[in-house]
Amino acid sequence: MERRRDGVENKVDVRMDEIINGDSGLTEESPVETIAVLRLGTLGDMILTTPLFSALKQQYPDSHLTVIANEWNSLIPKHHAGVDEVIAIPSGVKGVTDWIRTLRFQRFDLYIDPKDHSSTTSRIVAELIRAKTKLVVPENLPMLSSADIIPPPSGLRFTDSALAPMIILAPDTEFSSRPSLQVPEPEFDLSRIAKEPFILVNISTGGPTRRWPESKWTEFVKSVDWHGKIVILSSPGDAESGTRIASVREEAFYQPTKSLMEAAALVARTACVITSDTSIVHIAGALNKPIVALYFNAPKMMAKFAPLSDLQRVITAPKELAVDVINIEEVLRACTELFILL
Repeated sequence: MERRRDGVENKVDVRMDEIINGDSGLTEESPVETIAVLRLGTLGDMILTTPLFSALKQQYPDSHLTVIANEWNSLIPKHHAGVDEVIAIPSGVKGVTDWIRTLRFQRFDLYIDPKDHSSTTSRIVAELIRAKTKLVVPENLPMLSSADIIPPPSGLRFTDSALAPMIILAPDTEFSSRPSLQVPEPEFDLSRIAKEPFILVNISTGGPTRRWPESKWTEFVKSVDWHGKIVILSSPGDAESGTRIASVREEAFYQPTKSLMEAAALVARTACVITSDTSIVHIAGALNKPIVALYFNAPKMMAKFAPLSDLQRVITAPKELAVDVINIEEVLRACTELFILL
């Protein structure tokens, strides 16, 4: 292992010198017609990788862009204008056949895995996938096949990491770091929110450290200084809680959604989003919607996953504590400050 680590470090140093001297590794004699991007992981990670899809299509407009995804995050590239094909790999044994088909029977001119940390899956895929050029971070270099190195990102945000491959592919071009989505029309009736601005309150999140309790959401909806509709959004598992919260104010109602894209349709139409840290934050960033976001205290994660909306207020729990300690008055004050700017 020590020998491999020394070899990787030497290769990184040599490659960075080549990049600085203008050697991107790709030439006009090697046209890029087929591209594959691997992004396994969360919905939020996939949303924040969409700037890479846009940049690749900007750089190679005639290319066929394939995204290799999980079943649960494949919804995002399916709603991106630059993605031509999505391979959604099932988890577990069910996915073995799909992996074999993808790795051994498809060929690509360019393969990119922008994952910015060590991953066994990333190393295996980089080893086996058939591509003329492979771009991976140093931690995921394959042992036997050749691959090029993605240089360090230009900033601390996740989107900076996602765009780092473009430093090699187009070193003189600046690309937008804003995520992008095509939001379809929802199946539910929009008439209740069509006539006046409304705020969207998302009460669901992915883990206990990010969850603000129902009692605080209830008090918030009762007290927030908004003269219009208040739409409560949640995952299906929090539907009963969402209904109870909405019942405390005449102007509020709970809107069930069948998918993340239906939730995105609400985000697209709202005047402002109020939510804990979850994928809704990143959808709001893609659509540049004003947002009040609640985060637990983790500075490195905040730097990486902070909201991307131009108008935003971020409230962070003190002393590395969970979101549930954030007081209601602080959230109400942040909303009032932001509403003035709308």
